Amino acid sequence: MLFWVIIFSVSSGFGQNFSQKSEGSKYIAVKNYKNMLPAGFMAGLHWQQFVNVSHRDKAANDFTYRIDTAVVYSNYINPQRYIYAYDSSNNKIVTYIELTTNENWNYVSMDTTTFDSVGNKLISVSKVWTNGKWVNASKEINTYAINHNVLSSVEKVWANSQWVYSDSSHFTYDVNGNKVASYRAVWSDTNSSWINNSFNIFSYDSVSNLKLSLAEKWKDTLWVNIQMVKYTYDFASNLILGLVQNQGDTGWVNFYKESYTYGSARNRLSYTGQIWNGSFWVNDQHYDYTYNNYGQLEAGIGENWKDNHWVYFEKGQFTYNTYGGVETYLYQKWKNEPVWRNVSLSQYNYDS
Repeated sequence: MLFWVIIFSVSSGFGQNFSQKSEGSKYIAVKNYKNMLPAGFMAGLHWQQFVNVSHRDKAANDFTYRIDTAVVYSNYINPQRYIYAYDSSNNKIVTYIELTTNENWNYVSMDTTTFDSVGNKLISVSKVWTNGKWVNASKEINTYAINHNVLSSVEKVWANSQWVYSDSSHFTYDVNGNKVASYRAVWSDTNSSWINNSFNIFSYDSVSNLKLSLAEKWKDTLWVNIQMVKYTYDFASNLILGLVQNQGDTGWVNFYKESYTYGSARNRLSYTGQIWNGSFWVNDQHYDYTYNNYGQLEAGIGENWKDNHWVYFEKGQFTYNTYGGVETYLYQKWKNEPVWRNVSLSQYNYDS
């Protein structure tokens, strides 16, 4: 599981700094409905959302995989460099992001994080490099239950040389540690008070698979249903169908769904997304994934539905070092020639 955590942390870091509208992005094309989907859908090449990573020699050698430096090369932006620092407990406490300008590395942003004695992330502070110095940008403060579940998360932003509230979230859990409700409020400077924003309810089956989530929004003086998601699993608890419905004038209306297939090792082999056109489901996107003998993702290929057939869109390819750490990630887009065109290359280095 250590390998999973590391790859997720790096990928999410990159995701925060690539624009989804940029042609150089490694993510899927922006859809006009994409922002209306809950997390987990349209995974595309975000393979950390679904891949089951098995690893050779991890238990025997007790390796901990921590990326020291990652450099991203792209056809559309100057190279970017991500530098990470860890404490003695292997918690990532500092992330530097740099961009090349005039062939020199220059600071862009810095994230610092503090942890408690059991590894809970307490405070994260983001800063940007402005006019030769670090300037505060945002801060996140978390509290936890004894089982490490997050109870609250408060966001602040830097304005007028001081920290001011932005939004806050609060969570409750069942006896199995599953999140059953989340509440979010936003800060009103006008009223100097918290204003209701959203409320979510979650339910699970007997083996803690998420079966249903319900999202509500605060409107005027009451909570209003917005979106419902239903999940279906096979006998091995693999997610095989996710159905998204939005609240209509008279009831729930189909919106989007994804179906999934898996291999014998429970690695996701494909998924197909479809949109409801008011009468029937219409194909939207399809992804196929291949893995090596160790269960590590080697390639993912995405297709869009166009003129009644699937058309290639994007491809991601991964290589790994002797111990299973990702060495390179090559992102490509399909051109009409037809040929795969290189877009960006990420290279990963590890500390001792």
